[in-house]
Amino acid sequence: MFPMRWSMIAAALCLALALLVCGCGGEGDDETTVRPDDDDDDTYVPPDDDDDDTGDDDDTLDDDTGDDDTLDDDTLDDDTIDDDTGDDDTTDDDTGDDDTVPLPAGMIVTDHVEGYTDLQLDGEGRPHLVYKEKNGGLWYGRWTGAEWELEEVDGSTSKAGWYAAIVLDGDDAPHIAYQEGRDKKLKFATPDADGWSVVVVDESAEVGSWCDIALSPTTGYPLISYYDETNGDLKVAAFDGAAWASETVDSATDCGAFTALDFASDGTAWIAYYDAELRSLKVASGEPGDWTVATVDAATGEDEDRGRWTSLAVDALDNVHVAYQDAEIGRASCRERV
Repeated sequence: MFPMRWSMIAAALCLALALLVCGCGGEGDDETTVRPDDDDDDTYVPPDDDDDDTGDDDDTLDDDTGDDDTLDDDTLDDDTIDDDTGDDDTTDDDTGDDDTVPLPAGMIVTDHVEGYTDLQLDGEGRPHLVYKEKNGGLWYGRWTGAEWELEEVDGSTSKAGWYAAIVLDGDDAPHIAYQEGRDKKLKFATPDADGWSVVVVDESAEVGSWCDIALSPTTGYPLISYYDETNGDLKVAAFDGAAWASETVDSATDCGAFTALDFASDGTAWIAYYDAELRSLKVASGEPGDWTVATVDAATGEDEDRGRWTSLAVDALDNVHVAYQDAEIGRASCRERV
């Protein structure tokens, strides 16, 4: 009796094992797919389940762990409306991605600039500027409050407009000094009834580079400081209401590049400039026909070089401020005369 019972138990176990190996989930099943309408012992899981989605790749509204969805918490995926962690999107909080933010209206004046720009603000705080156009001459622009108005000042050669400098008078009219780079002449331009009046101020040699311009507070007439490349001198040109006259301010050494000019309230002109031979910052003060020259910051060692890239301003108390480069240690320096 016992041997027969154990034989029946062994046969039943073998049959169950065979059914399990064949993958038969119920009578007539021939696949592993679980169907909602069968009547066997399969366990059915609906396709639109609400689960915790750990490690799956088939859901669209989920907890976003390791999947590729479109509306999510932005962990490790490539979405477009998100919290911007590590992805390359365009509407975002800009953390670590490569998007482009357009400049505000009016920031870009023109895309045809070669260089030699200068800027002044008028009585309403609106900018006026000059620049050398790429493959063109000297241009002037002003901001109206809504747009930039640009016009050509001197197109006589493609090298007109080097070292351009601008100053505005009490009526906000521009006065512009610049070098015509082809023939190395100093020129001056200002508006007139026909457009622009352009005159040659000095063509005695290769002159006009590193120029600056300012208006005398006592006469209202312009004064221009500039470098005489041929002779290595600092020069000025003054307008007296009828004509221009040029004169040399400093010819002791090769000096006069990087000029910067301003006036004190009493009409005294102050000019900062670089002495290339002495590698030093110098300042000239006075008026046409009467100039005083001083070395403000002298280079004492062979490796020292001071006075390039100058800028000068006279404040309301007539204190003189000069900024310039100390090339030996690569820093900007400032000197003041109180």
